[in-house]
Amino acid sequence: ERILQLKEVNPDLRVLLSIGGWTHASRGFNDVSKSANNIKTFAKNSMKFLRDNKFDGLDLDWEYPGAKDQGAEPHSKTGYTKLVKKLSRVFQQEAKETGKEKLLLTCATAAARHRIEAGYEVEEVCKYFDFVSVMTYDYHGSWDGKTGHNSPLYGMHKERKKYREWNINSSMEVWVELGCPREKLNIGLSAYGRAFSLFGETGMGNGKLIIKKKSSIGVKASAAEAGKYTREAGVLAYYEICELLAKNPSNRVFWHREMSVPYVSSKSLWIGFDNV
Repeated sequence: ERILQLKEVNPDLRVLLSIGGWTHASRGFNDVSKSANNIKTFAKNSMKFLRDNKFDGLDLDWEYPGAKDQGAEPHSKTGYTKLVKKLSRVFQQEAKETGKEKLLLTCATAAARHRIEAGYEVEEVCKYFDFVSVMTYDYHGSWDGKTGHNSPLYGMHKERKKYREWNINSSMEVWVELGCPREKLNIGLSAYGRAFSLFGETGMGNGKLIIKKKSSIGVKASAAEAGKYTREAGVLAYYEICELLAKNPSNRVFWHREMSVPYVSSKSLWIGFDNV
């Protein structure tokens, strides 16, 4: 209700309801997309709920159709297309009958090629979305066991082939390559960084002991201590990062030229984040 009140300040503001998310995975979406009747019921109920609660559209955040590891069933890829098509048609028909502005239909989608190819009939679904927000973040995190940037703009030439497309530029090009119009694509921006606690790392080279620079990518690390406000190990909100930099001069911001992103590095802490 408070968010909707912002429209009184800016009449051009559009507020959408987003459904799904990473922790929700495919729960509910599998059943909804399984039959034409389920899809029709969901589309009509969604339209009514949005109008009754003064929302301006619906954002689908199914993570992800086609992803077996997230519980998606075999029909989910084609089922997603059918669901999107029906929602679009119901929204268009309602606008035509009532004279109201059409409800927006958008989505939050995968950034990794294997997720995109497994879960989306890209060219077809992009016909029905008003815009597509690609989740171009969480490419790397503490789950890797080493430092890596949360949202690199470009890749590094020395990265293994598997990871060379794990960057914003490559993700967006995959969507275009598979048939989505550029003008419908949004780059996702994370208002947080992935934080690592550094172990330091040693090795042998030409018979000499070498200590790797802790400011580099790929250094052995684990999730950093949880932030005061976000309270999740390995994650710091942008404002927590700003506070950390202001309080401790030893935490310096560096620029990674090849990936075109900033990162924080100190003796025991490494943070990949986006700044302004």
